[in-house]
Amino acid sequence: MAFQEVRCKVSSLDRMLADIGSPVDLVKFDIEGIEHKVFSVSALVHQVDWIVGEMKAGLPEIIQFTTLFPYHEAQVHQQTPKVVYIFLKRRV
Repeated sequence: MAFQEVRCKVSSLDRMLADIGSPVDLVKFDIEGIEHKVFSVSALVHQVDWIVGEMKAGLPEIIQFTTLFPYHEAQVHQQTPKVVYIFLKRRV
């Protein structure tokens, strides 16, 4: 099997949110374990009404992640022993 180099443009969450402009109704994530790394450095994500996604994480990581969102109400739904769905709704 031969490998081929693929180049892609990478952008921060804040850059994407700024490019879209306000208001942003929904951010959906499925980013394979780097949720805290991506969302912890975002200043604009707190303005998003809904943030939903899938995490493969244990309870400590889920708590650490949801505490990043003091302006949102969190619901966590266990899908399997290792997979949860997270729903964050911005408080009005």
